[in-house]
Amino acid sequence: ARAAVLPGRAGVPAAAAALREFGRGSDRVAPPERVEPLTRAETEQFRSVVPLALGWLARNQEEDGRWSASRHGGEPGHDVGVTGLAMLAFVGAGNTNASGEHAAAVKKAVSWIVSQQDAEGCIGPRNRQHFIYDHAWASLALVESYALSQSPALKIPAQRAVDFVVRARNPYLGWRYGVRDGDNDTSMTGTMVMVLKSAKLAGLAVDDMAFKGALSWFEKMTDSDTGRTGYITRGGAPARTSTAADRFPPERVETPTAIASVARAFCGLDPATDPVIAKGAALVASKPPVWRDDSVDFHWWYWGTLATFQRGGDEWRTWSARLVRALGPNQQRESGADAGSWTADDPWTAEGGRVYATSMACLAAQIVQRYASAGR
Repeated sequence: ARAAVLPGRAGVPAAAAALREFGRGSDRVAPPERVEPLTRAETEQFRSVVPLALGWLARNQEEDGRWSASRHGGEPGHDVGVTGLAMLAFVGAGNTNASGEHAAAVKKAVSWIVSQQDAEGCIGPRNRQHFIYDHAWASLALVESYALSQSPALKIPAQRAVDFVVRARNPYLGWRYGVRDGDNDTSMTGTMVMVLKSAKLAGLAVDDMAFKGALSWFEKMTDSDTGRTGYITRGGAPARTSTAADRFPPERVETPTAIASVARAFCGLDPATDPVIAKGAALVASKPPVWRDDSVDFHWWYWGTLATFQRGGDEWRTWSARLVRALGPNQQRESGADAGSWTADDPWTAEGGRVYATSMACLAAQIVQRYASAGR
């Protein structure tokens, strides 16, 4: 089996690196918006985004190795999920539990995540509706950390986390908030596909039937005429909490479409030739990042970055330039407690807080920084 992170790939989570297996797209559905090339000043500013973000995360790690969602504006109970996201940001920059500038932070985070794993492999308590979402991000962090470090001590807990992912899947379809409860959604299914793809690249055991089931779900949810994938209905609207829907209109994002486009590629379809992925990527690229009170959405920007990256060409260049202009100038740069982070104010920061916002923004920035020079 091939290791998830190889020389020349280090610094990007394996799920993002895996996208390089696929060819560039050439059959554009619609030309993306043209943007002015980045200036030297914008490029220089963006180079400091990831180090500053990792600095803030390192300063705000709890003594026991976790990150606290509630201490930074989120809900109590999501520490497993935000710790997974923060750890992914460090691993994405090439840090392991034994090497790198932030090795100590990763080592503490790994130890805490493993300490939260139960006998069935689930990471964290199951006393909240969205516990499996937290498990997914923590599992991805554990798998990526194992992939980069190849530490024997991480292989068993990473495999157990993956086994729980497989166990939780609904027969012939995907995932939602329970364990084989018959309910599915595109966001949860796409996230689990990313966990399994990374696990497979890392040499862990994965049931390939899970990829086939996920593809069946995406097919059920995707309007083949438009390429739009719905969250729980075919071609339907993205998810929004009742409190966030008015302020952050769901029609301004294409998050389920982006997630499905990425996951279809992880399931084996080729973004260069698959017509549904091509249409979906065009939809994603038509709504690039804009830093505005009603348009900031770090979750959407992360998945949109992956989706446009896998297509390449003008869609990628347009999206990545707009992401640079959204994230760079709006990172907190003044000295003080928030320096290096992003303001926790998007549709999901009520749950994850500033740790979620900063980790997601950092992960998206890493993809752009890693591949901008490749002319994708």
